[in-house]
Amino acid sequence: MALSRFYLTRFGKLAMDKIKENVRVLWEHPCRECQYVACDLLVRNKKRLDKEDLPFIEECILTKSWWDTFDLIASHLVGIIFKKYPDARNKTVEKWVSSNNIRLNRSTLIYQLKYKNDVDFDVMKYCMDRLQHKHEFFIQKAIWWVLRQYSKFNPEEVRNYIQKSSPSNLAINEGSKYIKN
Repeated sequence: MALSRFYLTRFGKLAMDKIKENVRVLWEHPCRECQYVACDLLVRNKKRLDKEDLPFIEECILTKSWWDTFDLIASHLVGIIFKKYPDARNKTVEKWVSSNNIRLNRSTLIYQLKYKNDVDFDVMKYCMDRLQHKHEFFIQKAIWWVLRQYSKFNPEEVRNYIQKSSPSNLAINEGSKYIKN
């Protein structure tokens, strides 16, 4: 916590190129907490990110990929960039959903977690349909997580998707958790 406060106070207002330099240094450090500080630094500056930062964000997702850091990156940073730049979103989602990397796959599923009722459900359905055949636990968990989250705002759309699609039993159970029968 003290390390994070130090970095955020000292480096939080730098130009984005300097922030990314600091993030890279922290990311390469063997101490796991340094990646948390790097994430805090990026989240503090998330509104300053733009579509040119997507290769850098992808690099963070693919290197030292622990579930908690790449989930945070996807839901807090990728989500912000995709919301601002739908053209970059479409191109990147297609690339990531087609990838053999489960971290990129999962990122296409969870980047809208913070969108509440502003989810582009067509894109979410596209990603779920493309990935639901994967028997990877973290992909299946992401599917039920996004269904459950979105069902809080649009239960009817989630119910219809579950009835017309073939998600896993876990996705059906978890995605229906907040849907009244």
